[in-house]
Amino acid sequence: MAEASPSKSKSFVPENAYFRAFLNDKAIGWHHYEFTPIEDGYLLESSANYRVKILGLTVYRYQHYSKERWVNGCLQAISSDTDDNGEAFMVRSGQTDNGLEIVTEKDRVQAPDCLKSFAYWSPDLLQDGVLMNSQNGELETVAISKSKQGTSENLLIEGDDISVSLQFEQGRWVSLSAAAPGGRTLKYLEQGKGKAAGE
Repeated sequence: MAEASPSKSKSFVPENAYFRAFLNDKAIGWHHYEFTPIEDGYLLESSANYRVKILGLTVYRYQHYSKERWVNGCLQAISSDTDDNGEAFMVRSGQTDNGLEIVTEKDRVQAPDCLKSFAYWSPDLLQDGVLMNSQNGELETVAISKSKQGTSENLLIEGDDISVSLQFEQGRWVSLSAAAPGGRTLKYLEQGKGKAAGE
């Protein structure tokens, strides 16, 4: 697998990304990714809100908000809170003498050098190895395959209980497809350059 370009992975600041979320073909909410440049990197704010309804009744609800600090292509800090249908998750980070420590409601884990989360917004950051789940702080071993056709690039991320497909157009992330419980599919489709009204 080709190595990521040092100049792009270290200094590149992604465009803000705003997605509509679908379960199979039914709209269930949204997920926004907003980036602020800092020296040698950027800050990410990620927020998501889903509701699955049956006959007008909400049967599943998901809310997520996280802040990540990326410097020179490595995750330097994270603060994340998630409500997954009533189950609460939190992830925090702190610097120790041994480097970055990840703290969750259940555990404290010493992070590997140059930790990365599931940085869907940047194909250059996604490489085979270990990625951190920003919802629960778990470190996941994954394999990543990439293919190109014209100006389009597709990435497939696979691991234990993980199968995520990403699509990029001219380097811009435009869609996501992931396996969901019950044989269903979670999809993200780019909604444009800004948030929709009410989001």
